[in-house]
Amino acid sequence: MEIKLKDILGEYIMKKKHKLLIDFMIDNGELNNLTNEQCFVLGYEMSSAIRDIKKGTKEYIIHSKNEKRIGKAIEKFNIHYSREWLDKNWVTLTPLYIKGKNNE
Repeated sequence: MEIKLKDILGEYIMKKKHKLLIDFMIDNGELNNLTNEQCFVLGYEMSSAIRDIKKGTKEYIIHSKNEKRIGKAIEKFNIHYSREWLDKNWVTLTPLYIKGKNNE
């Protein structure tokens, strides 16, 4: 009897409960005019920014199309921030307060 990895993983995956960790805030067609590649890049940038800001990165440069999305997401982690527009395409997010890390 041959056991295939996909069969084992399939059973494991079916037993696990999955949920969305972070809302991508794309319910109003915000990504409709973008290519799959552009959507992937925005998602990767969002994930990286949130991870790094939660770890204590002092500032993070993001694309302007992601500014509101990332801002709302990090606020869900009780991280307040300021933003500085570098130009029409790029924004610097600077965390100001992270609950539990400074001035609780």
